[in-house]
Order: sequence, then structure tokens, then C-alpha cells
Amino acid sequence: MNFINRYILLFASIAIVLSTTFMLLLYNMLTNKAYTGIIILSVLYAAAYFITALLIGKKDMYEGYIGFNYHLTTYVVCITVPIVLATIGYLPEHFIEQALSMGIFWGIGLTIHFIVFMINRKKNIKGYDKTEVFE
Repeated sequence: MNFINRYILLFASIAIVLSTTFMLLLYNMLTNKAYTGIIILSVLYAAAYFITALLIGKKDMYEGYIGFNYHLTTYVVCITVPIVLATIGYLPEHFIEQALSMGIFWGIGLTIHFIVFMINRKKNIKGYDKTEVFE
């Protein structure tokens, strides 16, 4: 299996739609000072993202990446969407700074996940556990 497969592409597509919708609604609610709505929106966004990853990830039979490919996809989408929306004028430019600062701290966790992925990769043959292959 490839690092980028049809499941990752499906997940990325849904993630882009979810993130774009979330960012635009978040900005609208911030502008209107609907703070309770922001909390509800954030919970719904997190739940939708989690459920999407869970359902699509279950269909992806290849476990050798230990979720790193989904984590990296989520990182790229969540950093890129607000930057693109701010660049084309749908969000204020300070969203770019916020996305980049979030990316720095999130990048630390992503780096740790990458290290664990590289260590785990040595225990697998093309993503399948060596004990399962040679049973």
C-alpha cells in the first residue's frame, strides 16, 4: 500500500470541506460575538473530524503507518485552509499568523509521531507485522 492511497485522499477531501466550513462559521460567530455557538461549533467540528477519521481509517487495511499519514494529512489541511481563506480574502490576515503559530506547536507532536513511525517501520515488512507475515 502507498502512503497516499484512496482512503487518505477521501479523508483529505472531507477534511478540507470540514475545515473550510468550520473556519468560515467560526469567523462569522466571532464577528457576531456568538460565544456559545463557537463552543458548540468546535465540539461538532472535532466530533465530525474524529468520526470521519475513524470510519475511513477502519477501511484502510494497511496499519504500517500507525496513523501517521492521517495525522500528517490533518496537519496540512488544518494549517493550509485558514491560510488560503485569508489569502483570498474570506478571513482576516491575522488568521495566517494564528495558523502558523498553531502549526509550530502541533509540529512538535507531529515530529514525535514521525519518530515513532520510523521506529515502528523497522518492525514491519511493507507495513505488515513480521510475526504475521512469517506465521
